[in-house]
Amino acid sequence: MHLWGAIEWYRRGTTSVYSCGDTYESLDWHEDNKLPKPSLADLEIAWHEKTSDYERKEYQRKRQAEYLDIEAQLDIMYNQGFNEWLKYIHSIKQKYPSPHETKKPDFTNPLDPINNRMTQIETKVDADLVRAKQDLADLQAAIIDTKGAIYAIKGFMMEIPNIQKQLAAIQEQLGKSE
Repeated sequence: MHLWGAIEWYRRGTTSVYSCGDTYESLDWHEDNKLPKPSLADLEIAWHEKTSDYERKEYQRKRQAEYLDIEAQLDIMYNQGFNEWLKYIHSIKQKYPSPHETKKPDFTNPLDPINNRMTQIETKVDADLVRAKQDLADLQAAIIDTKGAIYAIKGFMMEIPNIQKQLAAIQEQLGKSE
């Protein structure tokens, strides 16, 4: 067991003040620490956890060593597209698979849901536009029909004096015949 490594693992996430030589007996644990002074058994357990964790994450270290730096990855995304970058990452993950079950990427464009929604909106807008054009044509036809009716009424109104004269002439003839 590496004493310092075991102590660091034991106290992870906390602030601890201690001094230590090469043996457990030389460990001086400050009394204000949040964690109590570990026993030798606690440190052996911590060391076992640390080495197990290190071994469990070997695939991550291998992946990390093989990944390109972030600038090169961004260059792949910019020049070759997001899907090519995903394929690059996935190839390394296949080479060094996780011992834990993980969800595999599906290489779809992350903008697909947005693009699909935009297509739906554009389709609806197109349908609404066609409907609006038809409504406008119907309205224009109704206006033309209404204008025609108005002209007909106006024409009839202009004929009323003539009709009145004809009625008067008929009444006059009827009055003479009596």
